[in-house]
Amino acid sequence: MLYKLVFFFNPNIKELVGFQMTCLEKMYDYNQTRPSQMEKRAELIKEMFAEAGEGCYIEPPFYANWGGRHVHLGNPCRVLRELNDHDREYYYRDRKIDWDTLK
Repeated sequence: MLYKLVFFFNPNIKELVGFQMTCLEKMYDYNQTRPSQMEKRAELIKEMFAEAGEGCYIEPPFYANWGGRHVHLGNPCRVLRELNDHDREYYYRDRKIDWDTLK
């Protein structure tokens, strides 16, 4: 039997709320960059995401509850449109991974 460990966000933990706010502030800064500020965008991507390969690019605006903190980006990764919860797909070397067949 497969068990999933689930963590729930508790808004009563001030340190957690403060950390989330820091992540959201960086996301806001990223979304406010000018098109000519490519180096600033690359720097913020490295700070915002759990992991980001070389050459990652996300066309603003980018929205996520934790500012991308729990997202891993490959090498390279290009996002040129708005993402949402329906975009939870996994790829390895340009091939989509079907998690149902791996179980």
